[in-house]
Amino acid sequence: MTSPIDRMLDGLEWRELKGTPEGDLPYATHEGILAIGEYKMRVYQLNDGRRVINGEDIAGFFGFFPEGAA
Repeated sequence: MTSPIDRMLDGLEWRELKGTPEGDLPYATHEGILAIGEYKMRVYQLNDGRRVINGEDIAGFFGFFPEGAA
């Protein structure tokens, strides 16, 4: 059973990222835009299959940054 956020992310248009990873850390292979209402957040798919939301975008969505501070 998939979660609601997984279903939302499954429906995104993903753009492949180019570049050579450095080191052993996970790295983004694809990026997309998740729109919730009028708000848009950058999301990334990592080489290990995980998908993450940009930290500044999620903080702004929940109002942690004043307008224009991020």
